[in-house]
Amino acid sequence: VATLVGELRAQQNAPSVWVRCVLDASCEDARLTYLRAQQLAAGDAVRFFAALELASVVPPVEEVSLWVAECVRAIIVPTSLFAANASGDPALSPPHQIIIETMADLDEVQFIVRGEDMLGCGMLAYAQYIRYIAKRGRENRSAGESLRKYRDLPQSPLQPLRDNLRSSTYEVFETDAAKYNAYQEAVALALRDRFSDVKEPVAITVCGAGRGPLVTASLRAADSENVPVRVLAVEKNPNAVVTLRSLAETNSLWENRVTVIRADMRSAKQVDKADIL
Repeated sequence: VATLVGELRAQQNAPSVWVRCVLDASCEDARLTYLRAQQLAAGDAVRFFAALELASVVPPVEEVSLWVAECVRAIIVPTSLFAANASGDPALSPPHQIIIETMADLDEVQFIVRGEDMLGCGMLAYAQYIRYIAKRGRENRSAGESLRKYRDLPQSPLQPLRDNLRSSTYEVFETDAAKYNAYQEAVALALRDRFSDVKEPVAITVCGAGRGPLVTASLRAADSENVPVRVLAVEKNPNAVVTLRSLAETNSLWENRVTVIRADMRSAKQVDKADIL
């Protein structure tokens, strides 16, 4: 690698180099080779990118996820990895599909099918299958697509305690379905662990309720555990409060279970003690 870097430095035009890294059972050696190339080229005009080649044995998910943070430019898929499905078309094993779905969301990544037509269905069929799996991966991460325009751009830190956030900012927050699912699961576990036998409503206070996704998550968690609750939504943003009060009046899930208070959580006087905060 050091010799290659030295030769590239002597060239007039700064080249880009793809480092072929085989993702076998343990892709540690491939990753070390790539990182060594990056280290040697640090500060130079020479740029190294990773071209990841799939192998018959798939590395652990944790190993694959490390590559998401690197400059991956290509995923090489040998035709020997494909098998014919029930329709006679080429298909990959589920672990290989997961790798393609994971990498499909990376910027500028290309997919390369390498080898001969092992199944006799034409090379276009392999490409169409890879395109289908990659598209499925992108669709499963719709939240990531909505945030793509914010990548690699400096962002002013949000100051929700000082400023009233705009509705468009809340909308970006609310695309993160995984976060709200995790909140809902956490509330459900808390209710199951501590309040499974209660008859009186459990008091849940959501401080900084925004436009209400955490309130909805808490109510759904309560319904899943069959535990009665009353939710206090505290929010200082007057625009968000309008949305919260509208939901409290019109949303059947919220009806008669949610109280909205317009106040700063740091100084609110009308907030009672909560069982879950």
